[in-house]
Amino acid sequence: MFFSINALEGFILDLDGFLTYEDRQLNTTPDIRAVVRSAQSDVTLASDFVKILDVLQGKKIALVSSCLVKDLHAIFQRAGVSSNQFSLHTSENLLQDAYFAGIVIKAVKGLGLRPERCAYIAAGYKHLHEAHEANLGTILYLIGNPDPQVRLKNFQEFPDYIVDEPRAVSEIISGQLVGYSAEVQSIEQDFLITPHTSRRMIYKYFEVPNGERSDTPIRVMGRLFNQSDPRSKRHALSIRIHSSKAKPESQAALFADMFLTGIRRDEVGEIGIITGVPARPTEQSRFSIYLSRMKSRPSFKSMGFSPEMIQPDALKCIRDYPKLRLCRSASERREAVKDAFLASDFVKGRTVVVIEDVMSTGSTILEAIRALFAAGAKKIIPVILAYHPLGTLSGADEMNITCVKCGHIVVPRCASNETRNEGGGGIFFGCQPYNPNDKHPIRGFTEVVRLLNVKWGDKALAEAKIFKADIPF
Repeated sequence: MFFSINALEGFILDLDGFLTYEDRQLNTTPDIRAVVRSAQSDVTLASDFVKILDVLQGKKIALVSSCLVKDLHAIFQRAGVSSNQFSLHTSENLLQDAYFAGIVIKAVKGLGLRPERCAYIAAGYKHLHEAHEANLGTILYLIGNPDPQVRLKNFQEFPDYIVDEPRAVSEIISGQLVGYSAEVQSIEQDFLITPHTSRRMIYKYFEVPNGERSDTPIRVMGRLFNQSDPRSKRHALSIRIHSSKAKPESQAALFADMFLTGIRRDEVGEIGIITGVPARPTEQSRFSIYLSRMKSRPSFKSMGFSPEMIQPDALKCIRDYPKLRLCRSASERREAVKDAFLASDFVKGRTVVVIEDVMSTGSTILEAIRALFAAGAKKIIPVILAYHPLGTLSGADEMNITCVKCGHIVVPRCASNETRNEGGGGIFFGCQPYNPNDKHPIRGFTEVVRLLNVKWGDKALAEAKIFKADIPF
């Protein structure tokens, strides 16, 4: 989540995904413009598009499309949609995604807003990367009821939200739907500037299909961006996970709360054991620390769990295996951990929650699930803090901020002590060779994110000039 919800003032709607022909979305068509031209009278607007426009009343709206303006106006007229509700920006070159990014920024400039004040809504993931590059919040709208693998592909493109009904768009705008659970719990409260009201706030998780056990989907609470990805500087959950690798204690209480959030209330009564994916024999187990801290969390007690349910030894690693980051493919990773875990007999007939911090290909969590079922577990609920698909693309990080005292690059850090009401070490930004005794200036997470937003926005707006996006701003 890269924007504060009630800071949103404008919305960029990618029209292509909302155009339908013969009951299929046209954004999957290689030459969408040609189809619209040749079958114009049979091309329609998805009914949800009109409903979304109704939800966005009072907001600034711009439409972007690969189709010609005159063709789109004819479609609007047949659908009874007034083009006075929005500005319209179209691409002249379908072969260059970079050009589409320029069109998106041109649309933002046309609204008279900075990019971080806008969100991009699309019914397909084709141009999500360009929207992220432009520093827009992203809302992926799923039309129909796509199967789990299609939903997974959409999630792997890392939109800020995935929704499938206009009501959810309304919940985002109002600040009720605040994002993926672990990401919301990671941020400093002053960053989530939506006023707290008596209205229930909604957190989301995503279920990744399990290719080995379709009855046991994997519950993911957020996204992880690697440190070479420029988005990681503004993403609190990524900062905390990267910090926890060296200092798991600093995030233990907060992560324990996140894992507990991943357990649905209707599941509480059936759960018998909570355990974690075991570490390799040569490594320290972070999950033993998180599980131990879980016992003292207020939410653990309020859910009616007892300390005896925490069983770090319910799963053990019985042999060493190569570091998975050295494996080149998902199949190679899965083979590396095959039969590496063994579950205790006392899981037999019980429902087991198994936790893991990061999922890339799922090799370790899948092996944990296999071992638990092999030992007779009745049901397994896998809960993962963050998903980072193997091969996720990242760009060069050019958005550097330097220390005014020493000139070194300022990077995100986590305090080693647990603050925020024992919720996890606070996030701050300090220079690369940071030493608290040197009294170099430090900046808070919210302050730096807002500064980075401005720099990203300036960069995007400047690059838009390459594409003749010369509307005064």
